[in-house]
Amino acid sequence: MQTKPFARNFWWMIPAAVWLTASVGAEEPPLRDLLRDGLFAEEVSRDPEAAAKQYEQLLTRYAGQRDFAAAALYRLAEVRRKQDRKDDAIKLYQQLLSEFPGAATETKLARENLAALGGKVPEAGATVAVDAEALELARLQALAKTSPDVLRDPDTLDLAVDSGFQKAIAFLLTSGANPFAGMAINNAVQNGNLAIVKQLLATNAPVPDDVGQDAIEEATDSGRSAVLEYRLEKGIRPHSGDLRTALIDRRFVEAELLLKHGVDLNEMGEMKRGNMDMGVGTALHKMICVNNFESATWLLEHGAKPDVPNPDYGLTPLHFAVASEYLENLEIMEKLLAAGAEPNRVSTDRD
Repeated sequence: MQTKPFARNFWWMIPAAVWLTASVGAEEPPLRDLLRDGLFAEEVSRDPEAAAKQYEQLLTRYAGQRDFAAAALYRLAEVRRKQDRKDDAIKLYQQLLSEFPGAATETKLARENLAALGGKVPEAGATVAVDAEALELARLQALAKTSPDVLRDPDTLDLAVDSGFQKAIAFLLTSGANPFAGMAINNAVQNGNLAIVKQLLATNAPVPDDVGQDAIEEATDSGRSAVLEYRLEKGIRPHSGDLRTALIDRRFVEAELLLKHGVDLNEMGEMKRGNMDMGVGTALHKMICVNNFESATWLLEHGAKPDVPNPDYGLTPLHFAVASEYLENLEIMEKLLAAGAEPNRVSTDRD
């Protein structure tokens, strides 16, 4: 499953104005990538000079794009004024004057329109609440006229999903963005944003198998029960690996959902303990193998077979319990025997 661990960990450090006003071009990396790379160089690679170069390039690019952002903000204010949304227009004009005092043409017109609407001109240095989603939507609408291909770039949709901008997502989807091309589904699942998951899946296009499975794994990993249930109800078949993932972390709510939607408790799968390959076995084999006796008990209580030999060495869950060095193995051995495990079964493994 693909993930973006580093990038996602640092999005909270990115000022909204930086990426909202970024003009994505094929010849230059997006501003958010420059900041991500700078953070990586500073915090991970410990290369301050490389980080400084990334930050300087970002600031240079950002400074050159402020005129674009000011124009977009002014046009958005004009749209709201023409729609007779007076309060929204006033707030946007005030925001323009506060954030872009150097945009001579736009600020002049904004002051005139504020006066006509009876709005107050903000004092120098005053800050105005930013409608980040409105700014991003305005940016996308402008790009639709100048660079429509950007709207179909998976990174553009991923960014809107990460930010929780449903209006921007709707605009991108109607502009031809493919909800399954990038990390949009996974990001929405990881964020636990069920509304956006539903929005992305509202199209009639079938969900690719790998995307659907990744979304289930992501929901299971992150404990997003509501999202997981919705995905399962959309017909994505869960695998035994999903159940093992949930049980390793003792996520029993997610395990119950997977069981409800037909996961096979006794399906064989690979087993590992750290870097050691332990052959194959059922989920019960796996939980006892890693000394997770709480999840092993859950499996027995939900109908897992206690006496299934694995095909590699003929080992049953009871064999693994006997081999355990943990004191709790006595309790799980008693439970296995009570559930019907055969105490005299001989394995095919000489050791």
